[in-house]
Amino acid sequence: MNVHQKKKLPALIICIAAAVSFLVVMAIAARSGKDDSMQLVKAEKRYMDEGVSCLVDGGRKEVRSYPYRSEGQEGYFYYRLPDDIPDDSVLVLQNVYQKVEVTLNGEPLYEYGIDNDSSYYMEARINCEIRIPAGSGGQELEIHLIHTEKSGKAVLQQGYLTSAGEMADGILADNLWAFLFCVMTVMSGMCMLAMSLWQHVKKAGDSPMIFFFLGLFALLSAAWVFTDSGLPQLIFDDSQVLMVLSFELFMLMPVPLLLFVQLVCEYSRKMFGILVTGYIVNFLAQNVAYAVRISDFKHMVYLTHILIIVSIVAIAYFILRGAVNRNSLYVRWTMGGVGIFAGFSSLSLLSFYETGGNQNEKFFIIGFFIFLSILIMLAIHKFQEVSEESARSEVLQELAYKDMMTGIGNRTLYEEHIADIEAGRSAAITGIIVLDINNLKEVNDRYGHRAGDELLKLAARCLREAYGTRGMYYRIGGDEFVILLRGAYLEEKECRGLLGSCIKKHNDGQDVKLSVSMGYAAPDAGTGTAAIRELIEKADARMYEEKKRFHSGR
Repeated sequence: MNVHQKKKLPALIICIAAAVSFLVVMAIAARSGKDDSMQLVKAEKRYMDEGVSCLVDGGRKEVRSYPYRSEGQEGYFYYRLPDDIPDDSVLVLQNVYQKVEVTLNGEPLYEYGIDNDSSYYMEARINCEIRIPAGSGGQELEIHLIHTEKSGKAVLQQGYLTSAGEMADGILADNLWAFLFCVMTVMSGMCMLAMSLWQHVKKAGDSPMIFFFLGLFALLSAAWVFTDSGLPQLIFDDSQVLMVLSFELFMLMPVPLLLFVQLVCEYSRKMFGILVTGYIVNFLAQNVAYAVRISDFKHMVYLTHILIIVSIVAIAYFILRGAVNRNSLYVRWTMGGVGIFAGFSSLSLLSFYETGGNQNEKFFIIGFFIFLSILIMLAIHKFQEVSEESARSEVLQELAYKDMMTGIGNRTLYEEHIADIEAGRSAAITGIIVLDINNLKEVNDRYGHRAGDELLKLAARCLREAYGTRGMYYRIGGDEFVILLRGAYLEEKECRGLLGSCIKKHNDGQDVKLSVSMGYAAPDAGTGTAAIRELIEKADARMYEEKKRFHSGR
C-alpha cells in the first residue's frame, strides 16, 4: 500500500462507519416507532371500472380499458354513477389537452375550454374536478371530449370518485413521483451550483462551469416536471400560465445539458455549439409566433422534438467516437450517463406521441436519476481530485514562500509584500526592523553548523514572541532578518525592549548566546507607504552602524 492509499484509508473507514451508524440508528428508530399512530391515510378512490360506454355509430360500446380513444376528434362518453355514492362526491378526470364538457340529465356540471375562443388559449393537462350533486347516485353522466388537433382523437382516461375533502390527497398521491423528483432534483441542483462556486474560488479550470451547467439543468428539469404534473393545481388556479411556462422550460431545458456535453467532449464543441444556438433560435421563434398569433406552443412542439432527436443522435455519435479515442474514465462514464439519459428521453418522446402526453415524463425521470447517480459518483471522485490538487498547490506555494530553516517568510515573499505595499494593495507599515545575528560565522566555526542553525531558529522564535501578530517576518539572507510592523505605532525603545527581554530569557543557561544588531525606522506623519524602500535603507544603515559598534567594542 502506497502513501497516498494510506492517507485515503482513514477517510474511507470514517465514511463506512458513518454509513453503518446511520443504518443502525434508522433501524432503531423504525423499530421503536412501529406502533406509532401517525399514518398517511390514502384518499379513498372508486375508479371508473364499470358502467362506462362510448357513443359509436349511433350506438353505445362498453369501455373496458384505458386510455380509450374515440373514433374521431370528438367523443361522447357515458358513466353511470354507483347507487351508494356520498353526497359530497367528486369525479376526478385526468384530461390531456382537450376541451371538456360534463352534463347530468342535460344540466351542465363542468366545462373546461368549451367557450374560450382566444387565439392565445391552449388546453392544458389538468385534473378535471367535477362535483356531483347530492342524490345523483344511479344517474348517468355525459362526458363530451373535444381534441383540438384535427388529426387527433378524443381520449378518455380512467377517472375516479372521491370525496371533496380527500380530493387534494388523491391528486398529491397521483403525483407523488413528481413531487419526490422535484425535491431531490432541486437539492441536487443547489449542491452542484455550490460545487461550481467552490471550484470557481479554487480556480479549477473548466470544472466550475461543468457543475454550473449541471446544476442549472437539474433546476430546469425540476421546474418542468412540476409544471407538467398535476401538482400546480394544488397551489395555482391559472392553468394557462402554467401551460405556457411548461413549454418555455421544455424548450430551454436541453441548453445547459448540451453546454455540459460540450465541455466534456472537447473535440465536438463546434457541433454542440451549433445545437445550443438552434435551441435558442427555436425558443425565440416560438415565442414570437405565439405573441403575434401565428401558432401556439402545442402546434410547434414538434420543432423542439426534432432538435432533441438531432441532439440524441449527435450525443450517440460522439459517445461512440469518445469510447474509441479517449482513454479517460471520467469522460467515458460521463458520456455513458448522457447516453443512458438520451435513450430514456427518446422513450419519453415516443410515449408522448403514443399516449397523447399522458405522464410521458416518467421515462425522462428514470433516465435523469440514472444519469444523476453516475454524475454524483463522478463528482465525488472529481471533488477528491481537485481537493488533493488544491492541497498539493497550497503545500508548493508554502514551500515557495517559506524559509525552511526558520519557518518564517523568505526573500521571495518579502519582495512580493514590498511590491504590494508600494502599489497600495496592503495595509500601511508603522515600522521596519532590520536584524543581523552577531558572530554567526564564529559560532559555526567553533560549535559547528548545527549550533549556527539553532541560533537562526532561536532568532526567528524571539522575533515572533516579541512582536506577535503586529509583525511580518522574513529571513532575507544568511543571518539577516526583516520585520515589517503593522497596527499600533511602537517606539524604537519599546521595540528594543521587547526583543531584548525575549533574547535574555532564551539565553539564560545556554552555552551559545544569541546576540543581534538591530536597525529601526518608522514613517513620518503624512509620508505614507510610497517611502517603504527609503525606510528599509534607513533601518539597514542603522543596523550596520550598530554592528560596527559591536565589533569595535570587542
